[in-house]
Amino acid sequence: MSVQKNIVAVIPAYNESNTIVHIIQEVLTYCSKIVVVNDCSTDETKELLEKLNNDKVEIIHNIKNLGIGGSMKLGFKRALKTNPDIVIKIDADGQHKPSDIPFFIDKLINEDLSLVKGNRFFDIESLENMPKIKVFGNLITTNLQKIVSGNYKVSDPNNGFLAIRSSSLKKVNFKHLHNDYFFENSLTIVFNALNFKIGEIGIETIYNDEKSSIPVLKAALQMIPVFIFFLF
Repeated sequence: MSVQKNIVAVIPAYNESNTIVHIIQEVLTYCSKIVVVNDCSTDETKELLEKLNNDKVEIIHNIKNLGIGGSMKLGFKRALKTNPDIVIKIDADGQHKPSDIPFFIDKLINEDLSLVKGNRFFDIESLENMPKIKVFGNLITTNLQKIVSGNYKVSDPNNGFLAIRSSSLKKVNFKHLHNDYFFENSLTIVFNALNFKIGEIGIETIYNDEKSSIPVLKAALQMIPVFIFFLF
């Protein structure tokens, strides 16, 4: 990492007992603080988080399920209270490599960007390993977002691994961010509307045998009216 910064990671978690502790331990290598938002997990995620004893890890237990976007907005607000330079969003399911965080930071700083998003399509191996239904769903949402936002440079808007300059995040009205799995798309649209500079970085995504909680094709089709709303 070229410049030492105060970096806070926000990790949303829903039923991630198999990976959450390991992810937290790895992310701490690159971040000064972590905010974990447990979105009413029904497995052992809550119990595992409560066993952690680290003052660099703040844990929020939602009293009701808020969805990925609702949890992230809560996590963002808590992270900004610590006055970070940069906020990282990384998922808890083990698909993202925390060791990529320094590359996100360097790109954000060196290219004077407000937002850096991971891009799975830059990595041929990740693309080959991606379930075909995800490829198809992402193709639909990517092209819809390009039309709505007018930004044709972002080619993986659904990606959940990202780095944000906190000075830019503070200018975002969180009411404009979606509460469920449209969150990443709405974030990109809002940043583009504010004329913030957005970049992408190629990442390797690890796909195991776990079943996603997001119905990819159904979600892609449901996004059509959401994008129409943004248009008008």
